[in-house]
Amino acid sequence: DPDNPFYSVIDESLYSKDGKNLVSVPDYHRKEFIVPEGVEVLEKGALYGYPYLNYIHLPSTLREVGERALASNPALKTIRIPQNVSKVHVDALWNDNLETVTIDSETPPEITGSIMENDWRYKRVVLLVPTQSLSVYRQAKGWNAFSIKAQ
Repeated sequence: DPDNPFYSVIDESLYSKDGKNLVSVPDYHRKEFIVPEGVEVLEKGALYGYPYLNYIHLPSTLREVGERALASNPALKTIRIPQNVSKVHVDALWNDNLETVTIDSETPPEITGSIMENDWRYKRVVLLVPTQSLSVYRQAKGWNAFSIKAQ
């Protein structure tokens, strides 16, 4: 309903009324999803559990990735996190087949949630970061659980 004061539907997906938060994408059969520019937050579970999803494009406006926002997508092998992201929930990226996460920011985003030292879920995932930031990411709580390499 266009008069709903809290939510709006854009291209069959649920967003906050102002379009800054992606709440839910109901089509579980999709293979790709492009989060539109202007979205700043991926809410908890926004793109959770899509069996065929193998590509997600995150916009430059993104600031925060919520709990399990990109998790449990078995076909997803790679994720690129844009430069302006400042917070990522520790469970946001939990995908059994994830191979590579690229982060464009020189400063590691804050990892939120319950962080386990040397989190086993990410040991085999390669984290590609800017070359000049290798040592910073290797010391950053949460990110140091990944296998970190220069982009």
